[in-house]
Amino acid sequence: MYRFYTSVLFHGSLLHVLFNMLTFVPLGTELERIMGSVRLLFLMFLLATTNAIFHLIVAFLVDYNPLYHVSYLVDECSIGFSGV
Repeated sequence: MYRFYTSVLFHGSLLHVLFNMLTFVPLGTELERIMGSVRLLFLMFLLATTNAIFHLIVAFLVDYNPLYHVSYLVDECSIGFSGV
């Protein structure tokens, strides 16, 4: 369960963090002004949860594919804030 939220905090490189923040700062400030801080935080938790669940669904579908079996995707997690 901790991987749902910690995967949002980890990034692949400093360039990954830079590009995530370059898109989040203008969009996030405008959304915070419109929605408020608490609702934006709730939205980010909701999007992080749905992103992790969607990743697990795709990983299980690929894992149980009878034509091309890839079992290591279930143990992997997505990284970064891009999914949110």
